[in-house]
Amino acid sequence: MDLFWTDAGGKRHRMRRASPYKSKNKTRRWAQQLLRERMGTAGGPVDEQEHEPTPYDTQHSYDHDKDTDEEGLTFSEFVPRFLALCESPAAGRRGANSEGELANKRGMIRDHLEPYFGQMLLSEITAREADAYVCAKSTTISKRTSKPLSSSSIANHLGLLRRMLKVACRWDMLTKVPEITIPKKGEVDNYLSRRESRRLLAKADPLFRDMIALGLRTGMRLGELQELRVGDINLGAARIRVTRQRTKEGTIKKPKGDKTRTVQVPHDAVTMLRKRVAGLERDELVFSKPAGYQAPHRTEAPAEGGEHWSHKEVFAAVQRATEAAKIGRKVGVHTLRHTFATHAVAAGVPLSVVSRQLGHADIRTTMRYAHHAPELNPGIFDRLADGSAIPAGCSEGGADDQSVDDSSTRHPVKNPEARER
Repeated sequence: MDLFWTDAGGKRHRMRRASPYKSKNKTRRWAQQLLRERMGTAGGPVDEQEHEPTPYDTQHSYDHDKDTDEEGLTFSEFVPRFLALCESPAAGRRGANSEGELANKRGMIRDHLEPYFGQMLLSEITAREADAYVCAKSTTISKRTSKPLSSSSIANHLGLLRRMLKVACRWDMLTKVPEITIPKKGEVDNYLSRRESRRLLAKADPLFRDMIALGLRTGMRLGELQELRVGDINLGAARIRVTRQRTKEGTIKKPKGDKTRTVQVPHDAVTMLRKRVAGLERDELVFSKPAGYQAPHRTEAPAEGGEHWSHKEVFAAVQRATEAAKIGRKVGVHTLRHTFATHAVAAGVPLSVVSRQLGHADIRTTMRYAHHAPELNPGIFDRLADGSAIPAGCSEGGADDQSVDDSSTRHPVKNPEARER
């Protein structure tokens, strides 16, 4: 940066220096201090009492105090500013966070991050402190499951912490973001066996059985099932176009990741859907409350017919079916999605296909099911052979290696079977 000043004799000086800081406010203070030193050397010390403050000095003094306060912020003091950003359109490419995303962030901060990092200055949160957090949390018992926190939960905590520190650095509250190592998320083993799936469907409330079955057969999320309409289904092609979902708060939005997708439907689910949508209009919900329905132990008015099922009602239905089927462990609505992915991978469906079906933005998410993939069958790569004998001498190396028939490379054949015939 270029620095200019005028000495006592009226001579103008210029000096070019590189700032040792990344922060704009720190660079400004460093430059002012450097100018004071140079002005004192060239024209005597500056008398600050006789110096009339300029508009720049006034603004700089304000920035200095503000920057000093912000650099001394604790994690707890930074939390409201970060959450305010998450509620604003500047939160990210997709704009403000949804109510569900905000509730998730608030919960992680309130229950985990703030009790540990709350009184630390932002500058004190280092990679060492993050590693110590992982060690502490790995032995913490979850209030919800009564088990130690999973590596996936801890990874989510550190992902949010790193996001917060990146925002603080972008706002010049930190000079750099520490290198936080996020634990690898564990494999997904919370799924139902085929026998348990059949028992669950057999014991499910008839009002919810079809919705549970479609979740098991397609891996669709609960909000996507709630907002599924007749016009989204192509029975002839056995496809469903997922274009929207219903949030827990009751708002309608695009599917997770703001991406629509097409899911394939197995033939048994197609048969079920054909009966389900018979007589319904294209804009009607596939799964809705029948006229006169009234939830047990509730005083709300009977349904008029066609209303959405709430998240709580579907969760309660799955819990009742789980208890009736005597599965013996906790099963949630999202377990249906895990079950579909596990069975699909175990059946040999490629991970890339499963990833598109589930709507995963990153194939690494789908890789959590990879350990269920079957072992390679002996001779599976024999399909690469084109039926012709390998020319003699190829194993000797040298020029004979070039005699291998590579005509398929020079002249591609659109139909590989034509060459064999």
